[in-house]
Amino acid sequence: MSKFLIAVVATCTLVGCSMIQKMTPSYQHAQERTQVLEQLQLTTMRFADEYRTRVVEGVNRFQQGTITPEQRLLAQNWKVLQAQSIYIDADGPNPALNTLDIVVLATLSRMVIDDAWTQYGDRIQFLQKTHHDLERRAWELAKPVLSDTQAAQLRDIIARWREENPTIRSVGAIHFTDFAKSIGEPGPGEASRVGSIFSIVNLNPFAELDPAVQEITQTRQLAERAIFYFQRMPDIVSMQAEQVVYSMAVQPETKNALASFQRVSLVGSAADTLATDLPSILDKEREALLRQLSQEITSQSATIGELSGNLRSTLEAGTSTADALNTMLQSLNKLTGQFISSAPAPKTPAPPSGPPFDIRNYTEALRAATGTAQQLNALSQQLNTAMPVVRSATQGLIDNLVRQVMLILAVLILGTFGAALAYRAIVLRMQSKIA
Repeated sequence: MSKFLIAVVATCTLVGCSMIQKMTPSYQHAQERTQVLEQLQLTTMRFADEYRTRVVEGVNRFQQGTITPEQRLLAQNWKVLQAQSIYIDADGPNPALNTLDIVVLATLSRMVIDDAWTQYGDRIQFLQKTHHDLERRAWELAKPVLSDTQAAQLRDIIARWREENPTIRSVGAIHFTDFAKSIGEPGPGEASRVGSIFSIVNLNPFAELDPAVQEITQTRQLAERAIFYFQRMPDIVSMQAEQVVYSMAVQPETKNALASFQRVSLVGSAADTLATDLPSILDKEREALLRQLSQEITSQSATIGELSGNLRSTLEAGTSTADALNTMLQSLNKLTGQFISSAPAPKTPAPPSGPPFDIRNYTEALRAATGTAQQLNALSQQLNTAMPVVRSATQGLIDNLVRQVMLILAVLILGTFGAALAYRAIVLRMQSKIA
């Protein structure tokens, strides 16, 4: 019985101690601070989702107006970097330090957009406005954590770091503790000074809790942060996959392959167009060829007709000349017959001579020449009819034929006239010898 009473008294004592501890101001302050930090953690996570959504929307609008693979890759890199950084900053174990990292990310990102992206003109205005608004929202988020003095100190640290590193573009991996140390902050005793912004860095939000409660709270928050990050990992993986595609598009090998495919596509398109337009092209070319041939034949027909007419006139003139020469020789024969004495000449042995001169032979030759001229006239008419087909091949032949015919006629006419004169001269000489 005594043991039971001892156990009851011990239990009551422990319960009373626990109740007394919970009633102390320090324990209540620790609970209130824990609740505030947990609420800040949830608010930070919600802001991370808003930040990622608005940045992705702004970058997507910028990508819609890009004209080169390099610009699309630049925008995609910025999108992935911002999404990863905001989730990493919001998922840390210290909600207060997470808030500082988000403020640093939003402020430096806005500076990079203002410094390096203004070259893209109107296409960057929406994204630039988005980053300005997100920076303002981040500073509002930090108001429960930072006093006015601490906020001014943080702005001064960010401005000094940017002045020393004006060319850095990838600011997503930069956290408050890292870049503060890079510029010589905090100074001696600054981290432990009350009211300093660096006093937040070493702050343990669960230091005043019972160790068992502290472990349970940390384990619960770790699970919440892990679930938070894994739920958003598919979006990040999707953006990274798109980033890989854009990275491949700017490689020289990929550009050469795409250029080759484009050339093949152009060849195929040209072949298809040629196959479609080939009948009409052939029809047009055939019509143009026939039209050109017709014009050429028409222009040459007048020349060939004129040449044929001149040839016909020449042959007719040759015939008329032969007839006139024949008539002249007949008249000359009659005239010379009147001067020959009718008295019989003394019979003397005549010297042997060849066959007597007969003008009919030359007349027959002229008639044959006239027939030849008529045949040439008929041939010229046939050539005039068939000339549209053989104009180029017969042009020189007709010219040579005309020259030869003219030469033959001239030789015949001159030969006949010379023979007649020679005959009359011989007859006169013989008569003078007889007399």
